[in-house]
Amino acid sequence: MRKEVIFALILGSLLGGIILYGIKLANNAASSPSQLETSPTTKTQVTPVPKAAEDLIISTPENHAVFFESTIPVKGSSLPGSTIVIVTEDDQKIIDTDINGSFDTTIELIGGENNILVNSFTSDTLIASASIQVIYTTTVIE
Repeated sequence: MRKEVIFALILGSLLGGIILYGIKLANNAASSPSQLETSPTTKTQVTPVPKAAEDLIISTPENHAVFFESTIPVKGSSLPGSTIVIVTEDDQKIIDTDINGSFDTTIELIGGENNILVNSFTSDTLIASASIQVIYTTTVIE
């Protein structure tokens, strides 16, 4: 019986010490913001966020549209000669725009909400990105 009590005391002391040390580290990190300000700064290259409105337009489907068929068309326009990458939960397409910059394809939907991400590339450069959500249901809305 004495071994069990001694073991419980030692284990409890170790666990308590670990918890106290963690609390001390958290308090030190929260109370010393000056250390973050005085640390040497390093140069980082900032990647620009792609433009969405002017270089890529998704004409169909509309955002938050409800569909009763699992296959829907995706149409839009971007810069002429660019490559369009369309990604959904279960489907992905890579197509090129025509000389006018238009694109047209079909994608497969899964039941429920579907996020459709459309990216437009020229060579290796992402020029625009857009995302829409559509809903596929087999239940008839009355």
